[in-house]
Amino acid sequence: MIKQKADEDKAVAEFDADVKKAVATYHRSSVLLQGVDSRITELMAVLAGMVRRAGDALDRLEETERAPGGFDLGSDDHAHRLHTALQLVKGVVELAEAPVMNPDLTLDPSGESLVVKYRDYNPESTNV
Repeated sequence: MIKQKADEDKAVAEFDADVKKAVATYHRSSVLLQGVDSRITELMAVLAGMVRRAGDALDRLEETERAPGGFDLGSDDHAHRLHTALQLVKGVVELAEAPVMNPDLTLDPSGESLVVKYRDYNPESTNV
């Protein structure tokens, strides 16, 4: 009877340890997934703004084709429009390709830096 009680106590303790381990694993996974969701939401919001700004810049660039003489890289205005469009499209690509997680299942910090870099990005006022 005593041995049976000891075996039962041991089984309960092992089960308790397994449950605590599973709860801790679930908690870590839940926190990670919340971080991933948050990062993706940030990236998508910034990407949407960059896509809009890049589209506007491309529209302004295309206007040069309709101008007399068409696009002229020798024109400071046309060259500036091209540079602006290229910078914004480059930002769209960087955001779209931004890694969210590392192979070791941690959040990749580069996504956060891209969010900061491009949140209010304006190639008219920065030298990137």
